[in-house]
Amino acid sequence: MLTLYGIGNFELLDRDGQGRAPRGMKARGLIVLLATAPGHSRTRAWLQSRLWSDRAPRQAAASLRQALSDIRRELGPARAALRADRESVALDPRLLSLRLEPPPGRSTGLQDREAFEDIDIPDPVFEDTIRDIRARIAAMPAETAERPDRRGLMERPEPAPHGRDAPPWAIAPGRARPGASPSRSHVARVPATRAPLPRPLLLVTERAGSDPHSIAALWTLREVVLTALREHGAIDIVSGGSLDDVAGRGGAAGILTLNLRAILDNSEICLRADIEELRGHKMVWSGQTLLAPEDGHDRAAPPLDILARRIIEELLGGFGAAAGATAQEIAAVLSHRAVTAFFRLDREEMRHADRLLSRGFELEPCGQYLALRALLRNLASFQHRSTDFLHDRITANRLLHQALRHSPANSLVQAVASQLEYIDGLHGALPERLARSSVETDPSNPFCWAFLSNALAPTHSQEGYAAAVRAVSIARAAPHRYFFEHFACMSAAAIGAYGTARQHAGMALRIKPDFVSTRRYEVALALHSGDEGGAAMAIAALRREEPDFTPSLLRDPSYPVVTMQKLPLIDAIG
Repeated sequence: MLTLYGIGNFELLDRDGQGRAPRGMKARGLIVLLATAPGHSRTRAWLQSRLWSDRAPRQAAASLRQALSDIRRELGPARAALRADRESVALDPRLLSLRLEPPPGRSTGLQDREAFEDIDIPDPVFEDTIRDIRARIAAMPAETAERPDRRGLMERPEPAPHGRDAPPWAIAPGRARPGASPSRSHVARVPATRAPLPRPLLLVTERAGSDPHSIAALWTLREVVLTALREHGAIDIVSGGSLDDVAGRGGAAGILTLNLRAILDNSEICLRADIEELRGHKMVWSGQTLLAPEDGHDRAAPPLDILARRIIEELLGGFGAAAGATAQEIAAVLSHRAVTAFFRLDREEMRHADRLLSRGFELEPCGQYLALRALLRNLASFQHRSTDFLHDRITANRLLHQALRHSPANSLVQAVASQLEYIDGLHGALPERLARSSVETDPSNPFCWAFLSNALAPTHSQEGYAAAVRAVSIARAAPHRYFFEHFACMSAAAIGAYGTARQHAGMALRIKPDFVSTRRYEVALALHSGDEGGAAMAIAALRREEPDFTPSLLRDPSYPVVTMQKLPLIDAIG
């Protein structure tokens, strides 16, 4: 049994009172992050983003492996307390106790000592994280803080059970102990005490044939779907269970079952998904796809990701219907409704969507809700050339900064960060690196592929077009498919495939005739091809939304056509 003392200097003792603290500061910081996590567990990606945020993913992964090796060496006979697999790292809660008090014989009073006060790691993301941990502990009532065993406190549910999306701590306002560091201000705060929020519950069952290809395909589909759901926030997931496992969950805000099946048939894998509403015994949705056996291990196999995205969207919509009136208290449902609303492009709808996302963040402080608010402002700037009509004046960059602080490893946060960096003119490696990381995390998200296509436009335009087509294929059943057709239009123009670009523009405008970003490309493409009649019709359609439009605006640096102004297409504008 190991005991970590959290007040004052870092101290890790075994049952005999012998010190087992690793020498390296980052190894100690790693133990703190695990000991204060729900279930003492975090994903490798989450830990790497906190301790080695300035390093490339491969370097950060190597540094994490070295830190784990150092910890095991120092733990000696107690090394079984540290568990690690390919995805996550954990401290066994049966073998480690966290006590928020000074080590024995060194008590100087809780009121004048800070939590883990000698942990000092010069990484800005870690500094934010440890500051939040200290503030959370400082805000605890004294009678609670002085209890010797604090494991239960650290097991508070978080949005992402595997740590991919969860902020390190949701700081609650409260009375801090004298001398403790104050917490920082946030976009939104979690109330100090409140009744438990309703949480949707998903029961996942699976059945595959005996062949390894079917099993691999089923597991891959399950991983993609559940990873994406965990990024949405507080959804309770019971995977591989039975109806008996959820029979007593009377307080759940809607219970859905996801039944996944995989069968190898005639040299193809048939992947099938059925979603049912448990209480009403009602089928919500059913779908399937065919997959080549060799693609069963590939998280980015197109048919698999198209099915995965449809499952995710149907689950989020299904939770809203199953929850009834309590849906207004489920952040993931509000987020799903907000995306539908703001892609209608109407100012009032966008204002409503912004409120939904703001409320979602208050309920569940996940960075992706802030990232969506940043994306909404970006879209409003392109569509309406203003964000003044939204319910507050916070900027997209400010929201994105907060989103990255809360959820730096979230796929949508990284994707939106890539897009805003690209638009702001940073066309170096950062937009591409962020976009590639987002696609790797959630290959079923069309936003990740679309923003990757933009990031690749300056240097890898052919690959960028392929990414945009991938976004369209994933979102083909979505009401906002037009948005991704627009990215395909831009990417096709970037490779000089102007006829293909006009086809994508035509599809986008058939779905959403008032989407001005595509209208602008329609004008430029018609002028480039010498189609005077087509150009005149496109200009007239655009002037219904922008009465002051003239083609010369497309060359104006302040006009929102960032990508077009970097393409040879702009030469068609006189």
